[in-house]
Amino acid sequence: MALFLSTYANLKASIDKYYDVNIAHRDQTDKLVEASISSLDKSSTTISDLYKGLNIITELIKEINDTVKDDPVINKKISEATESFIKISIYITEVLSLVKGFNFSDLQSYVNALHAHALKQDEELAAWAKSSTNMA
Repeated sequence: MALFLSTYANLKASIDKYYDVNIAHRDQTDKLVEASISSLDKSSTTISDLYKGLNIITELIKEINDTVKDDPVINKKISEATESFIKISIYITEVLSLVKGFNFSDLQSYVNALHAHALKQDEELAAWAKSSTNMA
């Protein structure tokens, strides 16, 4: 009888410990899921804003192109800007695809590539603006 009570007490203690550990893990998992969903919501909002920005840029490029049709230097710059815009659009499409599939490692790589490309374009635009100012 004493052996049975000892075994029962050990079994009960083991079950209680297992229950406590699993409840703690469930709470941690719930918090992680909440944080992930919050992050995805923020990413979704940011991506939506990027799409709106891309649409505005597209319209501006069309207006600029219509305004300066006969200037070959400006047309070349517009072509370069259009190519850059297409690359950025491709990166954003890839980012959206990766967010949908939760591939955060590849997502980070594409975001870094997009950021690097945007910085390069900013530098080129600043250099072009400076050279255009010097021509005037």
